[in-house]
Amino acid sequence: MVTYLLACSVCWGAAQDPVVHGTKLSIAFLLGLTYLLLGGGVGMVLMVRRKAIRAAGDSTAAAAGTAAGHADLADLAPPPAPPNRETKD
Repeated sequence: MVTYLLACSVCWGAAQDPVVHGTKLSIAFLLGLTYLLLGGGVGMVLMVRRKAIRAAGDSTAAAAGTAAGHADLADLAPPPAPPNRETKD
């Protein structure tokens, strides 16, 4: 008794078969999902980076504004006296 084994439509290459169409759609879905996840990760990194730069810019601007606002008073004030370092022998 002879039996024949035939490959499925995906392996055989029947381009019009619904299984081939489903396989192509699943490949496109998985590629899209991969790019969506990678894009989300890159987007999160860029968002955190932008917030960190903005926070650093705000703190330096605040420090520069404070220093500039008190620059006139600092010029008028006498320098601080050196600490008294007398030693007892």
